[in-house]
Amino acid sequence: MKVIHTADWHLGQRLAGYDRAEEHALFLKWLLKTIREEDVDLLIVAGDVFDSAHPSQATMHLYYDFLRDLSALERCGAVIVGGNHDSPAHLNAPSGLLKRFQIHVVGCPSEEREEDLIKITPGLNLLDSVCVCAVPYLRDRDVLRVVAGEATGQREERLRDGIYHYYHHMRECAQSHRDREVPIIATGHLTMHASRDRHEQSELQIGTLGALEEARFPQDFDYVALGHLHEPHAVGGRVWMRYAGSPFPMSFSESTQEKSVVLLAFGEGQLQSVETLPIPRFRRLHRFGGTLSDLQRWVRKGMPAGGEPLQPWLEVHLTDDGVSELPEKVMDLLRDEPVEILKILTKPAETGAKVWGTAGEASLQEYRPAEVFLERCKAAEMDPEDEMTSQCQEIFAELLALHEARELELAE
Repeated sequence: MKVIHTADWHLGQRLAGYDRAEEHALFLKWLLKTIREEDVDLLIVAGDVFDSAHPSQATMHLYYDFLRDLSALERCGAVIVGGNHDSPAHLNAPSGLLKRFQIHVVGCPSEEREEDLIKITPGLNLLDSVCVCAVPYLRDRDVLRVVAGEATGQREERLRDGIYHYYHHMRECAQSHRDREVPIIATGHLTMHASRDRHEQSELQIGTLGALEEARFPQDFDYVALGHLHEPHAVGGRVWMRYAGSPFPMSFSESTQEKSVVLLAFGEGQLQSVETLPIPRFRRLHRFGGTLSDLQRWVRKGMPAGGEPLQPWLEVHLTDDGVSELPEKVMDLLRDEPVEILKILTKPAETGAKVWGTAGEASLQEYRPAEVFLERCKAAEMDPEDEMTSQCQEIFAELLALHEARELELAE
């Protein structure tokens, strides 16, 4: 039995106000082609299907067109779980109908945990079955009871304990409900890190608010399909516990990452192989930093070209002081180049970093919160490569996830 694990599609995402629909359409087309060529039996999407709780009609069409084409393959089913960006109610709305096409959607935990155990049997070959513990992003309300006067640190620790307990319980349910030895896959949309020694763990808590330790996670799942972190990697070197990563760079900070999906093969009741399949680049994101003179030399040398089907996008960080009309000079310099300028960042001597788009000074609404936070770090002269900056970004990401989760709860 073959399984593809992917995550963090963020359908409907925009970068500096620019729509990513073309990239998403190309990725989904490539994914269908790969599923067909590899004879895949099951697709797992580990959360953040959409970029917002209220996707546009065009974004919904893209999603449902993909599911229609997937069901037309007949051979391949799907398990799709919600992430922190997804609205559980919105994702679950068509789940009853989609289930008739072997597409199982779990936007939030069911009241009866056993309902989220999904047995997949391709064709008539019972020996190739797998059991999926379909666990979506777990919000406070899913694993906690309110305790009056509780300190934030105590609440965070109880939240982690609740998530560990939830997975141990799902593992026990899966073992008790299966009629024979079949592989058990768990999904998750969370932050997981490898265990560290005591000194390193204290630093880990500073930099990764709410992160889980893989050592306390059930170790007897055959595979754990994770989403939430955008860079593909195995947790602590464990091939059976992996982040699939996003299908393409969601921001300029991810521009150097190689993206992939995970292809799993199961047989004789166990995981037999794990392979990463590189996703083609559909659009190159360039990030330039330096003076205007450096940019002129870079343009004369020629920007890297990779043959991607979509026009490259560029982010420019200028470090010149006291040079007037820098954005206009950049636009003139790059006017005839085969690249679209999304952002121009200048650093005036007194006022700090300033962000410009192709139509002049950019509106704050055009940028993702993480991008705004990073620019504020730079304005405070924090080195983007410094460990402290990285820790601050991780704390911000976790706080943003908690904020978005509460907004979803209020909306529902």
